Amino acid sequence: MPKYDANWFSNYNNAMQNVYTDYIQEKGFTVAECYRPAAKQQFPKTIHGRTFFSEEEYNEAMSDFLNGM
Repeated sequence: MPKYDANWFSNYNNAMQNVYTDYIQEKGFTVAECYRPAAKQQFPKTIHGRTFFSEEEYNEAMSDFLNGM
C-alpha cells in the first residue's frame, strides 16, 4: 500500500480547485465573481407568466414545486 504524505489531501484539494477555477475563467468569469453573494431578489417578480408579489409567496410556491405538489 502506498504511503501518503501528511499534505496529500491539501495538495489534492488545491489541484481540484485549480480545475474548477480554470473552467470558470474559460467561461469568461473571474474567480472573485463566484464568491460574491447573489443579488437580493426584488418583488413583484414574474417567472414564466406567474407573478409573485412577496418573497413568502415565492418560497411557498418553490416548496410546493420541490415537494411534488
